Amino acid sequence: MKRKRADRHPWPRVTRSRYRAWRLDAPLFRGYVSVFWIDQVREPLILPFLGQSLNIAAAGHLWLQLFPDGIPHTLTAMVDERGAIVQWYVDICHAHGQDADGSLWYDDMYLDVVMLPTGELEIIDGEELDDALDRAQVTPDEYAEAWREAIRVRAAIEASNYPLMAVARDVLAELFRQN
Repeated sequence: MKRKRADRHPWPRVTRSRYRAWRLDAPLFRGYVSVFWIDQVREPLILPFLGQSLNIAAAGHLWLQLFPDGIPHTLTAMVDERGAIVQWYVDICHAHGQDADGSLWYDDMYLDVVMLPTGELEIIDGEELDDALDRAQVTPDEYAEAWREAIRVRAAIEASNYPLMAVARDVLAELFRQN
């Protein structure tokens, strides 16, 4: 498992950023929300996905991440400088929480469910989870649970029964109204 932080510290690619996290208890969501604003980068992060090149981290972008209570994953909406969602990214995790300093963290279980705004969807990084099992960084039970959760999330998204995306859109709309 890899412990990751919502404030993305340290990330050498990003030379200037802002971060905010807060608790949200709403009808469709109970948990934490974080926003990572990317103000300046050494160079944009452009990655291939499903035959496309996606610019997911450049000056003016933001990443909104939801940490739902009792759910073994987080959802990140990666948003470009125009306010358009570039991709949805679900990190399957063993646990997530908050440090004493207020920074949110998650223990990444390697598997991710990624969706483009067009609806194209894929589970990625299965080979990383396989390697972690081979190196005894995850147990066989954790391995199986990670796959169950990734498949459950994918099925929920495909069935249009994944409310975290609506929550993220609402939070983004409120952020943009405030700015």
